[in-house]
Amino acid sequence: MAVLPAGFAAASIFIAKNNISQNVSTVLMRLDEARGHLDLLYLVKDEVTYEDLAHCNLCCAELASEFPVIRTADQRCEPHFDYRHLFDELWFVAYTAPQRR
Repeated sequence: MAVLPAGFAAASIFIAKNNISQNVSTVLMRLDEARGHLDLLYLVKDEVTYEDLAHCNLCCAELASEFPVIRTADQRCEPHFDYRHLFDELWFVAYTAPQRR
């Protein structure tokens, strides 16, 4: 498992939680510190909206400003899918919407 920069996991969880809409179900991230590259994936419950894209962009910008190691980033906002296969690629979950009962 890759070692993340000090404070990255906690900061990314905090930033992701503060940059979501009601439509967001999950926020996933992967950081390649050697390349200085961040992958950010917002999964939404319904269709992707402008608000979802704006939150995704803001989350990415805040992470880049907080962690100078991030020099490039790819961000996507997509309808929810089974993301479990991504865990082989060092992704981690920064936010998951509470399940309704």
